[in-house]
Amino acid sequence: MKIVIEIAPMPWHSYRSVRRYGRTFAYVDKKYTQWKKHVYVAVLACLNRHNKPVPLYKKGVPVRLDVIFFLTKPKYLCKERYMNARHVKKPDRSNLLKGLEDALTGVLWYDDSQIYAGSSEKRYTVDKQRIEITIRSGLWEHGKD
Repeated sequence: MKIVIEIAPMPWHSYRSVRRYGRTFAYVDKKYTQWKKHVYVAVLACLNRHNKPVPLYKKGVPVRLDVIFFLTKPKYLCKERYMNARHVKKPDRSNLLKGLEDALTGVLWYDDSQIYAGSSEKRYTVDKQRIEITIRSGLWEHGKD
């Protein structure tokens, strides 16, 4: 199954901590929390349009996840150079993937530990930033996705 989410990719944010009144409080960045909610709702709407169950893959079902993150092309890259350019700047590919896996837990799979294989890539785009997800089951008896 292929899903396209029209949202700018955002890297995973770890918990931040602050010390106040002699106590330590942990929190997650508000922008990241809103981003996760937006991704969750967009994928949920896609599953509902196609009459798919939520989560798409139940507990214990192995999942293959392939992702392409499309990020804004820098202004210094002309059209000819941009076509072959690789995205080698921040955010890190691994942090983008971690954030996406975290956001999709509960809607595409029961737990992100079910992901047994996959690939991820960062690319430049002149269009809107987006995330393209291809997800497949690792079990033969589930047939085609």
